[in-house]
Amino acid sequence: MSNIIEEINEIQVHSIPEFMQQILDFEYEGDCTVYFRGESQDHKGTAFQPSIYRNAKHLELENEHRIYREMQRFNNHEFTEDRSAFDKLSRMQHYLAPTRLIDFSEDALTALYFALVTRKTCDDAIVYVTAVANDKIKYYDSDAVSVISNLAKLPLNSNDKKSKEAVVKSAKKKLEKIKRFNKCKSAGFLLHEIKEEKSYFSHIIDP
Repeated sequence: MSNIIEEINEIQVHSIPEFMQQILDFEYEGDCTVYFRGESQDHKGTAFQPSIYRNAKHLELENEHRIYREMQRFNNHEFTEDRSAFDKLSRMQHYLAPTRLIDFSEDALTALYFALVTRKTCDDAIVYVTAVANDKIKYYDSDAVSVISNLAKLPLNSNDKKSKEAVVKSAKKKLEKIKRFNKCKSAGFLLHEIKEEKSYFSHIIDP
C-alpha cells in the first residue's frame, strides 16, 4: 500500500468534539474523496487490511474459494438477487464472513461507532481517515472490480494453473505485456470466472 498511503499521522483524541475538530482540520491535496474506517483495536501489522489476510497462518486465504462457495451453498436464497462476485462478497461481508473486502464509510461518526461498538477493553480504538484520488475510485460495475472480486473463486495454490499463485507468477513474468499475460493458462482460468458474470468481457486483463 506504500504507493497509496504516502504518510500516516497519529493523533489522539479523548472526546467526540475533539474527534470532530480533527476531522474538520484534516488536509489533503487534489481532487479526492475522504473515507473513514473504524477498528476496535490496533491490529499492528495487519491493520487496515481485509479480514481474510489477518490470520497469521493464512487459513482463511487458503480456503477463500471454499468459503465463497459454501456460503452460497448453505444460504442460496440469500444470494438469488446477486449478479456478480462483488455482490456476493459484499453480502458475505455483511454476514461477517472473512472476505477480501474492507469496509469504509463517508461518514466519520459511523466509523467512530464501529470503532467503539465491539470494544471489550479500555484499549485505544482507531479511526483511519484517508483521502482517495477520485480518478482511482472504481465502481461496482467496473472491469477492475470484476477481476479482483473473481480472484476469490480461485484456490490459493494448486498443482495446475488454476490458482491465485499461478496468476501472480504469470503477471510478474508478463508485467506490462498484456497480450502475453492473457494467453497464459492461469489468466484463462480467471477469465473463465469473470465471464460467468460478464459474458462480453474481453481478453484484456492488465497484469
